[in-house]
Amino acid sequence: RAAKDGGTGADKESERAGNALAQGIRYAVDHGARVVSMSLGTSEWGWGGYADDSAAAVASAVGKGAILVASAGNGGSTDPLEVDAYNTMSYPAG
Repeated sequence: RAAKDGGTGADKESERAGNALAQGIRYAVDHGARVVSMSLGTSEWGWGGYADDSAAAVASAVGKGAILVASAGNGGSTDPLEVDAYNTMSYPAG
């Protein structure tokens, strides 16, 4: 884990995760990471206002030449033929 989620004043998982995501990306790149690998998942529908901060952190990292790799979907069915209750599409990596 590259950054603590803080916890104070953030009641929703997504608020802590969004803030930690941006902080973690910045920390990794500022400390010399050329590749940032992330596994993302949340039970919340939104990012609690942190989407802009996360997008800015990604743009900054790419601008510094870093490669960001993200997997998502840490929950839901393991059956590839069953559609997740929250999504209508799946994007398998391979």
